[in-house]
Amino acid sequence: MAISRRLIAALDFLGTDYCMRVIDGCECVYRDLGNGYDIEVCGFYCRRRNNIDIHVWQTEGAIRIVESVFGIASLPELKSKLDCLVAIYGRAEDGPIHQV
Repeated sequence: MAISRRLIAALDFLGTDYCMRVIDGCECVYRDLGNGYDIEVCGFYCRRRNNIDIHVWQTEGAIRIVESVFGIASLPELKSKLDCLVAIYGRAEDGPIHQV
């Protein structure tokens, strides 16, 4: 399957902190926060507009999804949500601001 135009547009819009990674057989936008959390953005292959989802994963200890955001409709909304999640989970020195 060719990489979706929506996924390429998202990578261009989000910048070099994000990359494409195949997760569970689907091409997703991915960011490793470097502190035991990473972010997976999926849903670029569906035709519906409000279908992009974000999942924040705890990758150390018990591997699990700690937060999800569903139904993102635009790239500016996606960037805004990602920036908020990075502010919460991206603090390498302290861990997340809040525990889920």
